[in-house]
Amino acid sequence: MFEEVSTLICRFQRAFDQQDWAALRDCLDDEIYVDYSSFRGTEPTHVSAEEYVTLRQEALSDLVMQHNHSNLTLSLESDGRASASCNYQIYRFEADGDRHFHSWGTYDFGLARRSGGWKLYSVTQRLLKSEGEPSIHGALRG
Repeated sequence: MFEEVSTLICRFQRAFDQQDWAALRDCLDDEIYVDYSSFRGTEPTHVSAEEYVTLRQEALSDLVMQHNHSNLTLSLESDGRASASCNYQIYRFEADGDRHFHSWGTYDFGLARRSGGWKLYSVTQRLLKSEGEPSIHGALRG
């Protein structure tokens, strides 16, 4: 199970880096609980997988990124689902400029086993620190 979940999280992060939005969708359950409140100041919410992907695509299409995770821990829940936590480092660079906006913190994921393998049904990002120019991130503009 550890290897399967670690691979899923790597695929999830690599999809952002490669802007492979179909691969991102493949990592997700049909509906996702999303909590980016510590990063964006927005309320946690439930969204469809398609909406999640569209919002990420709109916010990040002007960036070159590298996502990394470490210190992954897993727990199997009594209902057959799983939870995972890890530290993250996200390096964001303007595609056509010199500015950057990097972040460090932790992710908490909820996972459900489906016929195609594990899928993420919950993503919570807890920001520890950011540095650089936040306005290059589409979700933080304005």
